[in-house]
Amino acid sequence: MQLSTNWCVYCKMQDRQLSKDKEIRELLEEKTFYINLDAESKDTLRINETMFSPSPYKNGLHDFALAVSGEHQQPAFPMWVIFNKDNEIVYRQSGLVKTKDLAEVLKTFLSEE
Repeated sequence: MQLSTNWCVYCKMQDRQLSKDKEIRELLEEKTFYINLDAESKDTLRINETMFSPSPYKNGLHDFALAVSGEHQQPAFPMWVIFNKDNEIVYRQSGLVKTKDLAEVLKTFLSEE
C-alpha cells in the first residue's frame, strides 16, 4: 500500500518512477494487492471489523493513515506499508523509495509466502 497526498511533490515523483519501471509495475499489479490511498481521503474505511474515519479538518490526515504510520507523530509521504496475510504490518517506509529498492523489498516478502 502506498499512502500519498495530492499536494506531495515526492508522491508525484514516486508515481512517475513507478509508471516508468516495468518490473515494479508487474510486481504491484500482478503479484500483490496494491492500493494507493489518499492519506487525506474523506471516505470512511472499513478494514475487517474496524471503521476508520476521515479527519474532520479540511486537510487533516485520515484515521487509517495515522493508524498505519506507527510511532510517527507526523507521517512523511509517500509512505509504503506492506501487510502480511494476517493483516499485520511487516514493512513501513516513509519518503521517496527507489524503484530498485522497492522491487527488492517486494520480492523478499513475496518469496516468504
